[in-house]
Amino acid sequence: MKNKVFKPQKWYLRTALALAGVVASSTSALAANFNFSYQPGTTHEQIEAFELAGQIWSSYLTEPGEINIHVAMTDILPLGGATPALVANQNYTSFRDSDDVEIFDDIHDGFNLLLQNGTIISTNNLMIATANAKSLMGVNWDGSGRYGGLDGFIQMNKNASWHYDYTTNVSSNKFDFVTVALHEIGHTLGFISGVERSYQNDNDNTVYKASSLDLFRYSQESADLDAIDFRVGSNAYFSLDEGNTNLGNFAEGVNIFLGGDGFQAPHWKVSLDNPLGIMDPLLGWGTRRYISTLDLQAFDAIGWDINYSPELDMDTLLENAAIEANEAVIADKSEQVEAMIEDSEVYKQDGWCDPIVDPNCGWWQSGDAEDVISVPEPSAIMGLLGLLGISVFLKGRSKNVATNSNNV
Repeated sequence: MKNKVFKPQKWYLRTALALAGVVASSTSALAANFNFSYQPGTTHEQIEAFELAGQIWSSYLTEPGEINIHVAMTDILPLGGATPALVANQNYTSFRDSDDVEIFDDIHDGFNLLLQNGTIISTNNLMIATANAKSLMGVNWDGSGRYGGLDGFIQMNKNASWHYDYTTNVSSNKFDFVTVALHEIGHTLGFISGVERSYQNDNDNTVYKASSLDLFRYSQESADLDAIDFRVGSNAYFSLDEGNTNLGNFAEGVNIFLGGDGFQAPHWKVSLDNPLGIMDPLLGWGTRRYISTLDLQAFDAIGWDINYSPELDMDTLLENAAIEANEAVIADKSEQVEAMIEDSEVYKQDGWCDPIVDPNCGWWQSGDAEDVISVPEPSAIMGLLGLLGISVFLKGRSKNVATNSNNV
């Protein structure tokens, strides 16, 4: 018997338009509201660009609610990184029964995972981003007063050569700042995965933390076994009908010795000529990426209410971003970020690793400066996007803080 059943019809009945570029809409009251705060040292230009990224996302997310994200410009080596606040032990049945998750039938209380060692386990435990939890449960979500009041922490590389103006072509020797901001916000909204940790401890089933997005991660092999694919290097893809239809390939994981492609699992498969969406892990100099229909399908699947074809009024979005930037909160929120990490539990769970004290800890990929610029494209150098750790930001906050950067 199948462990879960999907109702994919809403995807085929809906008219969804792929946006080749941002053309135009102002955000409405029925939209997610991003409350950004900024670490001291963030410039007004950087703040305004981040506020614009929030305005763009709000145009697509029709789920009202407050999403609180702290932003810092740091010495991280990739272009950007996100550390989402996490609900470590979300009951699958509660997730499935949310009004926003329309694609699950209500006849099963768990799901199957195909693990790296070839075994299959059943579980009813999920890991989801707190922003995702808010989209699902709204006022019924019980995270108030926890996580330092944050849903995520985003770092941007202050040493990168940035292009900030979203209304002009990206300079050939610069990276587009708004593109990276859109990408990292996407991770905070719930584009995350537990796959990177899945092969670490095959003898302890408690460490397997599938995310809400992982529920749609299949390979042909896992589909035949009525399981989602929780392995590195398995040619996994995004599917809304239990693996029967491949809507787009996921990245295969950082561990190349297990068959991974070197890129973090919570991304689309790298496609230099035809990127699948904003959640592609690489960005070239002089290029810009946009939120795609595939991106939106993924966020819709995990519970966000989506407007697939907003008319984006760029003049209005820019005006709103400028207003928000002029009123921006600039504050040292090191303690709040630490509280977010503690309350997320997953980052330190089961003694597996501690992102604050262990520089070698982490689920996701980093690299030195040479690594970041060593993946050539015919006409551009590529920058790495992804989920990162926090010790660069927290360094010096306490005697236990690591002196080297790490991954989370």
